[in-house]
Amino acid sequence: MFSDISDFETVIEEVPDNISISRFYNDMSYGKFKMIGDVFKDPEGKPTRINIDPTGAKSWSTCNKRVLEAIDNQYPDYDWDSYFSQYDNRENKPNFQFDNTDIVNHPPDNELDYVIIFWRWSRTWNDQPVEGIKGWLGSGGGFSTLGASHTFDSYTIKTGYTHTVGDRPHTTNLSIFVHEVAHELYSCPHVMGCNSCAGKKFHLQSGGLGMMSYHRYMFTANAWESWLCGWLDITSNEENTDLQSKSDLNTDGIYTIGDFLTTGDVIRIKIPNTTDQYLWIENHQKLGVWEFDPSKGLSPSQHGEEIPDSEPGIYMYIERVHSDINNISTGLVYNTQYVGGMKVLNAQGNYDYTHSTIATQSPDVYWNNPLFTNKRGEANPISGINPFYKYFDNYPNDPTVPVFDKEITWDNGNNSGNNEAYTIVKETNVQQDTFLLFANTAGRNYHANTFFERRSDAFQVDDEVSLSGIVPILNFPNYDIYSTPPASAPYILNGLYVKLISYNEADHSFQIQIKFDDYQVRDDKRWTGNIHVNNSSNNEQADVDLQSGHTICIDKSGTPNRHTKTEDNDFINLTEFHCNTDSKFLQQANSIVEVKNESSLIIHEGSTYEIMDGAKLTIKDNSVFEMEPCSKLIIHGSGELNFEVSSTMKIAEGAILVFDDINDNLSFDISKVEIPSGYINPYNILPKNYEISGTETWDEVDYYIYQDLIVEHGEVLNLINSDLKFGNEASPIVHPGGKLVIDGGTLTNS
Repeated sequence: MFSDISDFETVIEEVPDNISISRFYNDMSYGKFKMIGDVFKDPEGKPTRINIDPTGAKSWSTCNKRVLEAIDNQYPDYDWDSYFSQYDNRENKPNFQFDNTDIVNHPPDNELDYVIIFWRWSRTWNDQPVEGIKGWLGSGGGFSTLGASHTFDSYTIKTGYTHTVGDRPHTTNLSIFVHEVAHELYSCPHVMGCNSCAGKKFHLQSGGLGMMSYHRYMFTANAWESWLCGWLDITSNEENTDLQSKSDLNTDGIYTIGDFLTTGDVIRIKIPNTTDQYLWIENHQKLGVWEFDPSKGLSPSQHGEEIPDSEPGIYMYIERVHSDINNISTGLVYNTQYVGGMKVLNAQGNYDYTHSTIATQSPDVYWNNPLFTNKRGEANPISGINPFYKYFDNYPNDPTVPVFDKEITWDNGNNSGNNEAYTIVKETNVQQDTFLLFANTAGRNYHANTFFERRSDAFQVDDEVSLSGIVPILNFPNYDIYSTPPASAPYILNGLYVKLISYNEADHSFQIQIKFDDYQVRDDKRWTGNIHVNNSSNNEQADVDLQSGHTICIDKSGTPNRHTKTEDNDFINLTEFHCNTDSKFLQQANSIVEVKNESSLIIHEGSTYEIMDGAKLTIKDNSVFEMEPCSKLIIHGSGELNFEVSSTMKIAEGAILVFDDINDNLSFDISKVEIPSGYINPYNILPKNYEISGTETWDEVDYYIYQDLIVEHGEVLNLINSDLKFGNEASPIVHPGGKLVIDGGTLTNS
């Protein structure tokens, strides 16, 4: 830590790669926040260590209190007012209500600005100074307060930080300090996987970006916390990039974003269908002293695999912690609604994984942490995971012994999470090569490149995130342990589109194109989970527009998404795909949608599902197709709705079915497809055709007519004791010379 303001120039000039705590805050704040301090000195001006007797203590706070008392007792004649006055420069604890740099209205308050107690202690000591000390709060590294106070003449010490492990490397100590101070600096809750806190999410980061992060991909603040601290505005290349909706976009939706640390450029995009969730975009070109992974180059392995450094490129994350800089509370840090509220996107995409039944564990490998062997499976862009996330599952109680309980331990605590989730460190490929890739660190080591052909975790030119892209940009749902079954809230599809279109090597900037209304699906996709389609386009276009020649597979996830077992003896809720009121799902010509593995496609009241000529919707593998009253299914030309063996058809009375030809448009075997009681068979309620040919007689039928019924010249339709119910957009049309003969029955309009 620097001890004088001049050090920010002289020390950095003399030591360009200086990574002190003072320089960290100076660089992260773009010079707006400078932290300086001194070690405690005795009356003769000598730095002095304070020793205490911890006998009988039950906490670090008690020990801190004894330190403050020991200082006072050791130096009874010290002129405390003269000594401490230099460390009281402002009014403490503004609690977001005032600017405490305004010393005219908020002068010094006789409380020291900040005090750090740095303990010389190690949990590895054979002889511990007091029984139970390893279990005290903060013994893992530190905590964000002193938990004690003491008054020296007219000055009080009560605000500060406690660091409990003095035997760590410099970067580790720095990391712990930055983390704990973040709790006090801007009331940050535990996010980015730190303290294994998931909050109300069935999701846990293995690392991330920012001061709070558990494992930092780079040793920097992130844009959200820099903005919340008032260190930067949301701009990029001097252009507003706080994008709340389509109306905020510039003319072409193309923005230039420079390197985050050298320019402060950042983009924030509000995620549609949410009130407080945002996508943040940062460009990290690794130009400064801070953009390194503190663990890079280490080799906690028996076979030489190294932890890689993170890579330059675009990093994106979803944030649902706090979005209003003018309305923030100190209670933010404790609120489980916000704990775990950040999710980093990985440019490799999301997948289902499988893992070994038991873990290996060795003091020589990954610091004796249990390591399961993981294998990447099918792409699962909405509900899958990647090595940036820990893998929730029902692991053995002892990771090395195959004895299991019946639940996945899930904990929504705000300070220390007890979650049954392991980091994806060791992986095997299709050739059964198994290596430590350390992919949780946001980089690629030699083995990842050579044996797995992995791409960068950072986004590069031509990468796209959208419904068609690597992953879609969706809301970050909470998990409800009390719902039946326990489940996360739905993912809601939207038209958000972000694509990296170019890179300028001269100034290290990217050009990024942004849209809010890209509802097309231009690539084959497998979608799983609890997925909803709203009327996000406000009826301007289809809310999902599957392009010609492409396939969407609505499938059961292979990634656990609940903490209790299902009837299938796994931890995966079945997939439900909901087309909500006023939404529209469009299958363009020759596209395919498959609903499989006990999944459900539900078309709700007021929504429309439209299948163009040559497109096909198939329900298979014990899956369900359901239509509510007043929902609409339109099939054109040779488009087809096909039910395979063991599927279920649940079409409610009042559902609107508009088929060009029911014989071509609908395919199922009534003996092999279930139609539950109370639901209709379309063959029983729709006519075989809508254009009468020759003389036809409909005897005792009860048909719903959703398109014009046409009787041309010379053609005859005889209705005998039959009821025809016409939809709002349908009518009987009898041309001159044609005949419609009604012998009992009715024609009505709904």
